Amino acid sequence: MLNFGRLDAAALTRTALRRAGHSRYSDLSFYEPLDKLLSAYENEAALSLFGRFAARFDILRCLTNLAHLDAAEAADPSITQRPIVAPLFITGLPRSSTTFLHTLLAQDPANAVPLCWQLIYPFPPRRPWFGKDRRRDVVEWQFRIFKLLSPGVSELHSLSAEAPQECTDITAQVFQSLRFDTTHHIPSYQTWFDQQAQDNAFRFHRRFLQNLDAQAPGRRWVLKSPDHVFCLDAITNTYPDARVVFLHRDPLSVVASCAKLTAVLRKPFTRAVDPVVVGKNVADRL
Repeated sequence: MLNFGRLDAAALTRTALRRAGHSRYSDLSFYEPLDKLLSAYENEAALSLFGRFAARFDILRCLTNLAHLDAAEAADPSITQRPIVAPLFITGLPRSSTTFLHTLLAQDPANAVPLCWQLIYPFPPRRPWFGKDRRRDVVEWQFRIFKLLSPGVSELHSLSAEAPQECTDITAQVFQSLRFDTTHHIPSYQTWFDQQAQDNAFRFHRRFLQNLDAQAPGRRWVLKSPDHVFCLDAITNTYPDARVVFLHRDPLSVVASCAKLTAVLRKPFTRAVDPVVVGKNVADRL
């Protein structure tokens, strides 16, 4: 049976470095969380054929982005000194209109928000597709495929290359993110994640923002994720001047809505989704 090969951290890092034309990573702190994640994928996630392909594609994308990040900073060391001043973090319970507020504040030209296509492909490819930078088009095409595989997802959450995106897609680049638990049943990774301080993940978050800021400077960053409620200490340690907006919603409504979205998001990646297990996981977490 086709399985696209076992998800092996060493093999994936070698492949990503080769794709990026890079020899090594400047920081290997991502390796332990990557190893924990891949172990959970193999042993707990019941990956479907597409799920295994998607996991490999996603991991390679993140590892390649890390190599490009190193290359950008080697070419311009001043990137790592860029100030990120008084960033605004939107958080609260999931499904409490954080996306709406993020999108609203993005309309102010004085604000900068990380867009979906920027987080998926923060740097132009070494060999541009058809001679042009088509990162937005590629991400839009990927979202169209995902919508076909996850009927109903568009009714629950907007998917667009130009839409503001959550910080979970930033910290996912170093494999410390609740995004993985949302899309897969991986309890061992979740347990490990809950035991970790998130300071290292948010040091990378700042580094990633500095790279985006170097591409379009002069604005205030507005960031968003319901998952920030689990790591506010790491955020304030990394950004002492951060501002936080906390949104509220009836928790019972949140559990039902969040469980429904989780089940829809997991469906393409696994051979089976148990709504009872999903409901218990979501309720316990919230």
